[in-house]
Amino acid sequence: RLDSELDALLALRIPAVLLFGIPAHKDARGTSSYDPEGPVPRAARAIKARAPEMIVIADVCLCEYTNHGHCGVLVDESGDVRNDETLARPWVRPGTPGLEHRIGGIEKDFDSGNISYSPANHERMVKVRAEKVARIADSLPPTKVTGSELGEAVVVGWGSTFGAIEEAVSRLNAEGVAVGHVHLRWVNPLPKDLGRILKRFRTVIVPEMNMGQLVRLLRDQLLIDAVPINKIKGQPFLAAELTKAVRDIVAQRHDSESSKEHAK
Repeated sequence: RLDSELDALLALRIPAVLLFGIPAHKDARGTSSYDPEGPVPRAARAIKARAPEMIVIADVCLCEYTNHGHCGVLVDESGDVRNDETLARPWVRPGTPGLEHRIGGIEKDFDSGNISYSPANHERMVKVRAEKVARIADSLPPTKVTGSELGEAVVVGWGSTFGAIEEAVSRLNAEGVAVGHVHLRWVNPLPKDLGRILKRFRTVIVPEMNMGQLVRLLRDQLLIDAVPINKIKGQPFLAAELTKAVRDIVAQRHDSESSKEHAK
């Protein structure tokens, strides 16, 4: 039958085919999917032998090869396809010999693992993927604070601002100004303990080599009145300029609070 089907395709000048196989044997691991004598490998070889120029595409979904109908291998016999803690679905490790083609990019049904084009499932899967990212925070180490553990201000940075902030904070503490320094390695998700740490300080200051990115994220995610220090001259912060900027912000906050007290 394959010969007659191929004759018709060639007559129509169809340049490519996508093969879906229905194996004689199904099991929990879908082993027939990589059987060299299975229907898809045999068909692919036969097509390329007769029409080398034809593009042959093989389906990579396991659902037709497993006896449970899921697109992947189950963790156990319970039928659960997701880890309750991480929401991850089990897949073979990329590069596993004989299974190199098992990683697919088409969205699956949350429960069955089968390919799905349902709008409701798409909405659910978008939320699941966001929740997967959020749960990474469960495995992040405690946030490190250098300088003062609580006090007048905490300077929050990320990336290349580390050295200048660390030196400025050291100078300010030597002057008697209680300032801490938190340098973030993870921003999505933010560390779970970050909000609690920042609340130990009267003012949160965020120096950045841009118009303000991290400061907006902290305001949005933690609902704190973070104060930006922005530098966009194409040059790094100097410890001296950060020392002065932080000192001035702390002084301004003191003056503002004093004025409010007098007004009462």
